[in-house]
Amino acid sequence: MLGGMPSGTTSPPTSCLAQRLVLMIVSGQFIAALGGMCHGEPGSCSPEASISQSGADTSTLLQVRRVHIDADSEEDSWVEPNPPDWPSSVHVFSEATPRSQMEAAIADAWDTNGKQPPVGEPHGQFSSKRYAFLFKPGTYSVDVPVGYYTQVLGLGSSPDDVVFSQSKGPHVPCNYRPHHPGQLDTFWRSAENFKKTESTVWAVSQAAPIRRVHIGQNLSFTENGCWCSGGYLGNSVVDGIVSGGGQQQWFTRSTKVGSWEGIGWNAVFAGVDVDGPQCDLRENACGTAPFGPKQTVVADEVPLIAEKPFVSLDPSDETKFVLNVPEVRASSHGPDWSVGKTYSFKKVYVTKPTDSSATINAKLQKGLHVVVTPAVYALDQPLRITHSNQTLLCLGLATLQSANGNAVVEVGAGIS
Repeated sequence: MLGGMPSGTTSPPTSCLAQRLVLMIVSGQFIAALGGMCHGEPGSCSPEASISQSGADTSTLLQVRRVHIDADSEEDSWVEPNPPDWPSSVHVFSEATPRSQMEAAIADAWDTNGKQPPVGEPHGQFSSKRYAFLFKPGTYSVDVPVGYYTQVLGLGSSPDDVVFSQSKGPHVPCNYRPHHPGQLDTFWRSAENFKKTESTVWAVSQAAPIRRVHIGQNLSFTENGCWCSGGYLGNSVVDGIVSGGGQQQWFTRSTKVGSWEGIGWNAVFAGVDVDGPQCDLRENACGTAPFGPKQTVVADEVPLIAEKPFVSLDPSDETKFVLNVPEVRASSHGPDWSVGKTYSFKKVYVTKPTDSSATINAKLQKGLHVVVTPAVYALDQPLRITHSNQTLLCLGLATLQSANGNAVVEVGAGIS
């Protein structure tokens, strides 16, 4: 994790929290991206680089571009159901879903994997429960607090297709009485691919990315003076102010912001466009913060990036699902919401929480893409990527657990 973990915190025992695996060979260079990342470590970015201002029209960067939808051949001996048979850990909502039904499912997940008492530990830090909330295109007025092992996803081709308005929408609150213990243990959750018309709070501490979102007002990474410690914002647009507060170890990539205020220390900005002149966002800095040195690393471009694949509805038939795999970009800055190459879910195997390694590997061997649904999977052998351009995508922070000390994912030789 960028910047390391806060003192006294640990990763989940014997587990691999995989949200995205993309493996490609581009111009002879190997790229491995977990959820989309700058090619190379932040320190490898040019020290003289600066964030570019976005006076130019960026609308061309945000156009939704559908490159290709795989046709389904009747000659295929394997065709997966579309729509898939989602397990109970995946909740798919539409505008027609009664609000009470949505609120009940969200409250159950939050009470199990997130509820914050005024003093003490939050619920579910080492829970075996996993949740994914998928929202079809439309407008929603519902509060969605996001707890441990919970993911909120819009199912549109663009973030602007799924809108949360007149509500808190997806957010991570801080309900503690400061500082007991604040947000220092607020890990393992994510949100992506939606628009929030009002301001949003995402008070987290690492392993809790927010990406491919459009925030219509302000975005805050802290609340009520709670201690927060690190995180990630990528491929997004924030029309107003981003407030870092006392955050540390924060990485922002390929994003456009109105302005930015506050950060504790250790911030990285890569390929970030800002509306107005902000010296602290346009140059590297090494100063002093209240509790130690303050460093800011700035790079005006991201050398090489492949955004995280995502699931959406097929615009030509919104009863069907597609898997979108964005293309590689070089020397880029600002967001890019194009969808890349898309595949019908007839070519995507959706796992069952009871699946074994052998079951999933049989699907991978056939050349299918695989979407791993929210659950804890004890794997007695690696999931083997055996075809080029194959996608293995996890939802709901699915946990891949080694049952015999084995690797959980293995990529075959020569895969590109």
